[in-house]
Formats: sequence, structure tokens, C-alpha cells
Amino acid sequence: MKKLVDKLDVIINNAALNTTQRSWINEIDSMIFVNHLGPFLFTNLVMDRILAAASDATPLITRIVNVSSFGHNTSPIRWSDINFNKKELDVPEDEKTDLSQFPPMMKWGLKDYPTWLAYGQSKTANALFAVELAKRLKSKGVAAFSLHPGGWCPCSSLCGSMLLR
Repeated sequence: MKKLVDKLDVIINNAALNTTQRSWINEIDSMIFVNHLGPFLFTNLVMDRILAAASDATPLITRIVNVSSFGHNTSPIRWSDINFNKKELDVPEDEKTDLSQFPPMMKWGLKDYPTWLAYGQSKTANALFAVELAKRLKSKGVAAFSLHPGGWCPCSSLCGSMLLR
């Protein structure tokens, strides 16, 4: 990419995978891999070009946008079980999600793969990445954001009620 551009004013990380069947990429759950680790790696690989753009721009015009989702409300990051190999009952309390508030379609999916929890975890990671980037890069003139793109969400009533807490 260095041959193409020396500076990047805006990056929009918009990876989104939501699958009902468990899949792996290099022994990592595909949703966290595609939705978070890919954008994380890309952003860090081009950070020198982001900082180069910020050095010549009005402060906070250079931006990193991570497209997340209201789905981040469905799951924290399961540090002890990032691949969702354990059942909900077997993870530490601070990594659990109250499944009783979920509509039936959002509970354990095919072959005991918790689709919406895995998706939510990946979108939580997107949001946390943006928060940390904002802290680390503000003094360098870079703004970072996480956003929900809008539209229909099967967990809209759940997400809406969680946002009001």
C-alpha cells in the first residue's frame, strides 16, 4: 500500500460476519477474526500513514471509524473463552450474558454455537478498540469512533433496553 498512498485521512473498518455455524480461521473463531482482528491488524499496519495525514491536517480531521453494532450489548469479551468452546454456565461471572432476556432466536444456535454472543463479542471488541485508539491518538491529531450503522437488528428491543440502563 505504501506505493499507492503516503497518507490516509480516513479509515472505515467495516468488516461484518455473522454466521450460524461455527467456523475457524487459524484456530480462532471466525467472527472475532473477521470482525475485529482483521480491522485491528489493518489499522496498525497503516498507522504510519494515518499519523502522516494527521501531522498535516487540522486536529481530529484524520479519523478512524470502526463500524460496530448495537449487538455489542449482547456480549462482553470472553477473555477466558474467546472461541466460545464453553457453555455459558462454565465461564466466569463477569463474562456471562443474561440469556433470559434474549428472544429465542438469539440463544444457543446450531450445534451449540452461540451466534449472537460471538457476534456481540466481536462488536464489543470493535467498540473497545475505538475507545483505546481515541485515547492514544487524540494528542497526535487523530479521532477514532465506533458506530452502529442503523437498520434492522433482530435484537433491537434487547439493545434498546440495554442502552437505556
